[in-house]
Amino acid sequence: MTAIVAGLMLITAPFARAAVDADKSINDKIFQLLMSDKSLAKGTEKTRVTIHDGEVTLVGNVATETDKERLHKAIAGVPGVQQVNDKQLIPKPRASSRFGDGLPN
Repeated sequence: MTAIVAGLMLITAPFARAAVDADKSINDKIFQLLMSDKSLAKGTEKTRVTIHDGEVTLVGNVATETDKERLHKAIAGVPGVQQVNDKQLIPKPRASSRFGDGLPN
């Protein structure tokens, strides 16, 4: 039984390594995309990007619906991306008071 398990590990390890390398390549391409087009990154400073088996998940806050759509579309076009799960939220503006928040500085 141990020999079979060890054999399976040897067979599956290269595939797992290839998936990790592919995800790293996607990560690098997304980073290059955001560095080359600063307008895509604007308003997404609090967004986290995770990649697993070519599936990209965006989590966090984004400033506007337009920013959200542009980023989603740009990342979906990155070679190797199979799917984009967009879990970004657009925070509602906080009501402000003309008297401030009432808290001491």
